[in-house]
Amino acid sequence: VLSGFTIRDGATVAPIYIGGGIFISGSSPTIEHDLIEGNVGETGAGIGVLGGAPVIKFNTIEDNISPYNDNGYGGGIYLGALPGAPSGAAQIISNRIIDNSSDQGAAIGMNSGGFPLILDNTITDNRANYDGGAFTDINLSAPSFIQNLIVRNSAAEGTALFLDANVPLLIAVNNTIAQNISVSPACGKCSGATIYEEFAPAAFYNNLIIGPAGTTVLRCVSVNPPPPATDRANDVIAWSGAVAEGTCPIIVSQDGNFSADPLLAPNFHLLPSSAAANTGDNAAPLLPALDFAGRARIFDGTVDLGVFETS
Repeated sequence: VLSGFTIRDGATVAPIYIGGGIFISGSSPTIEHDLIEGNVGETGAGIGVLGGAPVIKFNTIEDNISPYNDNGYGGGIYLGALPGAPSGAAQIISNRIIDNSSDQGAAIGMNSGGFPLILDNTITDNRANYDGGAFTDINLSAPSFIQNLIVRNSAAEGTALFLDANVPLLIAVNNTIAQNISVSPACGKCSGATIYEEFAPAAFYNNLIIGPAGTTVLRCVSVNPPPPATDRANDVIAWSGAVAEGTCPIIVSQDGNFSADPLLAPNFHLLPSSAAANTGDNAAPLLPALDFAGRARIFDGTVDLGVFETS
């Protein structure tokens, strides 16, 4: 157990170049109640993980930098594979992952990262030069992305989530995704979509997904044939932009999906008259017992959308 430490001003070193602040390889420590800030490195500037099943919880992971050299990956946390070892199963729970930067996956970057649980995290103000302002997932990873507050991140593509080739299935349940914005480096094909999927099926349940004005919320490329329509009870908002482009399976007005102003308070709680209250799917996989604030996840019979339950 590593608890109560400040880990600052670390850097990755040759020949691994993973884990500027903390490097975990094939093991399963608990990293909790630490401040991990101001570290640098090509991959996983804050925390770099190869395999194992570490528990990373109740930490503040901020201001870590994977330099913009076209190879920076996982500014806050990187999850990868350890050759010859079983797939990883990290748990990333109740962390504040803020103000990190990278070329890809500014908050969290995954490459063959196994089957992690990413639950109850505040993921804000992270900056990716190319893709995945909050999260980039490539190559044989199957994360469960549950009840995270994902706001004010930026990237050229996938300002919140970027899902690339060979990702078996991402499951996203009761996340609030809002105010993520597009930046414009030398990337002619980038659209600034909030969520980008390429050859990467995903299943979304009970999420609030709100795109900025004039941009596409969901962009799917070469998801062909499209995955089954397992996307249920999401509120997807495009302010003067497109809800979806390509072969995205979310269809507004089907399977409980809709597009209506959720009436969010400044702290991202739902206002009492919100259309997103009592409209979720109680049978969503991995639905937590408690909401983001620690209250009962289901109040008044039906789960609300997003991270907070009204009461």
